[in-house]
Amino acid sequence: MIVKHYIINFLYFIHTLLSIESKILDLQIVKGNTTETRIISWTTNTSLYSFVYYGLDKDDYEYDNVIEGTIKPNYNYNDSKNKTFTHESILTNLYPNTCYWYKIFSPPDYINNTFCTTD
Repeated sequence: MIVKHYIINFLYFIHTLLSIESKILDLQIVKGNTTETRIISWTTNTSLYSFVYYGLDKDDYEYDNVIEGTIKPNYNYNDSKNKTFTHESILTNLYPNTCYWYKIFSPPDYINNTFCTTD
């Protein structure tokens, strides 16, 4: 997990070096096919890498689990002014009836919050 953390810090450094600022514009969490699965999707203004950190402990969640979001464009290639991108991560093997802390990180923007696996 430590190697992945260094890679994420390196990507953040590159984003900063290039003065690219991503903004999280929208966020949705929906139940997957099972009670142990959640799908987190968020929209940004850039196609840069984004990540979901999640875990059971508020103070430790950044290091428990990290998933890179898949990216797809949400625009017509002829429309250069209104480009947005949807990022999606599927969280699996979650405990039932449990709350998780998460952080969506799309450098330099981020969102911290919780979700629960209760139905």
